[in-house]
Amino acid sequence: MKAVSTRKPIAAGTLYPSDPDTLKNHVTEILARVKTPSAESPKLIVVPQGSFKDCADLYAEAYSTVIGKQVDTVVIIAYSETEFFNFISIFSGDEYQTPLGGLKIDYLMRDEFADEDDDIFVSDKGHFNKDSFIELQLPFLQVALEPGFKILPIVIGNQSREFCDEVSHAMGEILSSRNVLIVICADMISDPATPKPELKALIDELEGDLLNHKTEHFFSRDWKHKFQSGAYGPLHIAAKVSQMINYKTLHILKTQTELEKWDNGDHLVTYFSMAYTRSGKTRQS
Repeated sequence: MKAVSTRKPIAAGTLYPSDPDTLKNHVTEILARVKTPSAESPKLIVVPQGSFKDCADLYAEAYSTVIGKQVDTVVIIAYSETEFFNFISIFSGDEYQTPLGGLKIDYLMRDEFADEDDDIFVSDKGHFNKDSFIELQLPFLQVALEPGFKILPIVIGNQSREFCDEVSHAMGEILSSRNVLIVICADMISDPATPKPELKALIDELEGDLLNHKTEHFFSRDWKHKFQSGAYGPLHIAAKVSQMINYKTLHILKTQTELEKWDNGDHLVTYFSMAYTRSGKTRQS
C-alpha cells in the first residue's frame, strides 16, 4: 500500500491562527466583511499573498465571490519568491494539510498537466518554502466552498515568458470545460523610496494593462525595472487563461499597498483582489 505523502502546515501560528476553531471563526469573520452577495461566481480569482491580519479585506473581497460554490478541483498558482528552479512544479504528494484538515491532490489532473508540457514536473520544489502562498489560500477555500473538492497546487520556479505561456496553454487546454476554480496568488514589490504619486501611476498602469489583457510587456526589461520584483508571471497567466476559458471580464475588487519590513530590508508590497467573470457584474444590486 502506497504511503500517504502530506504537506503539513508551515504558516499556521505565524501568518494565520493554528487553532482550528479560532481559524475557522477568523476566516468566517473575514468573509462576512463583504455584505453584498456575488451576482456571478467567477471561475478565476486573483488573491493576495500576505498574512490574514494585513490582507483581511482583500481576502474578503476575493473569496466572498465564491461562497457556496461547488467545484471538483481548485487549481492554485503561485510563484517561488525564495527559491529559483527552472521548471513548473506540481506537488508530488497526496495532500496539503491545514488546521482545518487535509485537501487531497487531484492526481489525475496532475498527470494531465505533466503530460501536456516538458517543463511541467511533478515535484516538491517550491512547496515547502517559508513563503507559503498556496497554504494561505486553503483555509478560505475550506470555509467558503462546498466540501468535497480536490486541489492542484502549482508553483512557478522561473517567471519567464516561455514558462508562463506554457502553463497558460496547458490550463486553457485542460480546464476550459472542467468544473474548477482557478486561484492566482499575486503581489508586486516596489522600492520603499518610490514617491506615492509615482507608485500610484505604476499601479494604475498595471491595472489598465490587466483590464485590457495587455500583459506581454510584463517580461520586458523596462517593465521589470519599474518594480523590484513580484508576481508579473502569475498576473500574465491570469490575463491569458481568462481569455482561453472565456471568463474575460476583469473586476478589480481592491488593491492595497503596505510598507513591510523583511530580513533584507523594507519593501512596498501592493496586494490585489480581483475576479474574472463572463458578465459585467460581481455584486448584486
